[in-house]
Amino acid sequence: MKIRSKVFEGVKWFSLAQLVNNILSLIRMPLIAFFITPAEYGIMSIIYMLITLGTIFSDSGIGKAWIQKQTDSLPIFNTLFWLNILVCIIIYLFFFLFKDLISVLFNDSNLSMYIPFACLGIIISSFGQQYSFLLDKELKFKQKGVVNFFTAIISFLFLIILLNLGLKLWALIFSNLISALVKSFCFLIIGYKIQPLGFKFDFKKLRELLKFGFYQLGQRLTNFVYTNIVYILIGSLINTTVLGLYFMAYSIVLKPISILNPVINKITFPIFSKIQKNTKQLQLSFLSINKTLSFVIVPFYIALIFIAPNIFEVFFNEKWSDAIVLIQILTIVGYLRVIKNIAGNLSLSKGDASLGFKYNLLSLIIYIPAVYFGARIDGAIGIAISIAIAQLSLTIPFYKLMIQKVFDRFLKDYLSSILPSLIIGLKLAFVLAIVNFIVKNITIFYALTIQVIISGLFLFLMFSKNKDVKEIYLKIKS
Repeated sequence: MKIRSKVFEGVKWFSLAQLVNNILSLIRMPLIAFFITPAEYGIMSIIYMLITLGTIFSDSGIGKAWIQKQTDSLPIFNTLFWLNILVCIIIYLFFFLFKDLISVLFNDSNLSMYIPFACLGIIISSFGQQYSFLLDKELKFKQKGVVNFFTAIISFLFLIILLNLGLKLWALIFSNLISALVKSFCFLIIGYKIQPLGFKFDFKKLRELLKFGFYQLGQRLTNFVYTNIVYILIGSLINTTVLGLYFMAYSIVLKPISILNPVINKITFPIFSKIQKNTKQLQLSFLSINKTLSFVIVPFYIALIFIAPNIFEVFFNEKWSDAIVLIQILTIVGYLRVIKNIAGNLSLSKGDASLGFKYNLLSLIIYIPAVYFGARIDGAIGIAISIAIAQLSLTIPFYKLMIQKVFDRFLKDYLSSILPSLIIGLKLAFVLAIVNFIVKNITIFYALTIQVIISGLFLFLMFSKNKDVKEIYLKIKS
C-alpha cells in the first residue's frame, strides 16, 4: 500500500478513535465534577503527573529514534522491549519508595495511599509500548485506531460503574489501570504477529539510538517540567482545591490538543521521516497541516472565551465556577501549544532531537520564574496570566530554533499558513460579542444554544467562501 493510502487509512481510523475518546471525555468531565470535589481532582492531577513522568523515562526517546532510523533488526527490537520493561519496574519502585516524600511535598497525606496502585499502570503499559512503536513504524495506524477505539469505550464503562459505586478517586485510578491493561494486551497480540519476540540482543545499535534518545528525553523532560511546574507550585504553595480548579480549566483548554496531538504525532512523524530528504515535499506537507490546524483551533478558542461561562452554568455545578476565568486566559496558551507541536515533529523527522531540547530548556528558564511570581502575585489567576505572557514571549525564539533551522527563509510562507484563520477568528469574536450582549438576560440554556448555533452558522458561511478552506478540502478529498 502506498504511503498516501496508509496516511488516509490511518487518519480515518485514528480520527474515529479520537472522536469517540473525546466525546466520552467531554461526558466524563462533568461526570467527574459531579462525583468528586476540586480538592480530590487536584490529588488526581498529581497522580496523572507522576504517571506522565514515568512514561517519559520508560521510553527515554529511544522509540522515536528507532522509527526515525527505520531500523528493522530483530535483536535491537528485543533489546528495546526488555529494556523498557526493566526501566518501568525501576520507575515504579522509585515512586513506591518515595510516596511519603511526595505526599509531604504536596501537603496531602492521602497521596501515599493512592500512588502504589495508580503507578502500576506504568509497568502494565510497558508490555505494549514497543509494539505500539512498531505499529507506528510500519504505518499500521488502522490497528492502533481500532485498539484505542475499544479501549476508550471499555475504560469509560468501568468508570461509570465505579463512580456509581461511590469509589470516587479509586474509580479514576482503576479505570486507568483497565485501559492500560487492555491496550497493552492488544498491542502485544497484534504486534507479535508482525515481529516475534526473542532474547537475542544488540547493545551496539542501542548505543547509537541512545544518542538520539538522550536529546528526546531531555526535550520531553524539560517540556514536562515547564508544563507541570504550574501543578507543582499550586499544589505545594497553595492547596489541592485550587489545583483541582486549575487542572479542570487547563484540561478543557487542552481538549483540542488531546484530540489533535495523538493524530498529529502518530501520523506526521513517521510520514515526515519517510520524506525527510525531499525538502520541497516536506515544506508543502508542513504548511498544509499547519494551515488545517489553524482553521480548526482558532474558532474553537475564540468561541470558548465567550461561551465558557454558560457552559459551566449548564454542565457544571457551582463549586467549579472559579475555573471560568482561568479558561478564558489560558486559551492563548492552548493555541500556541497546538501550533508549536507540529514543528517539534518536523525537527525530529530530520534526525535532530537537539532542537526541541534546546527550545524546551529555554522555555523552562523563562517559565519557572514567571509561574512562581504569578502564583505569589495573584494565585491561580496570576499563574494563568504569567503562562500566557511567557508563551507569547517565546514565539520568536520558537520560530528561529524549531522552524528556521529546518527551512531557511520560510517566515512569509509560515505566516501565510496561519493568518487566514486568525482573520476569521477576529470576525467570530466580533459576532459573539454582539450575541452575548443580546442574550445576557435570557435563560442560560437558551443563551448557550443561541451562541452555539450562531457560531456554527457564521463559521459555515466563512468557510464556504474561503478559498484556503476549499483548497484544504480538495486536498483531503483527493
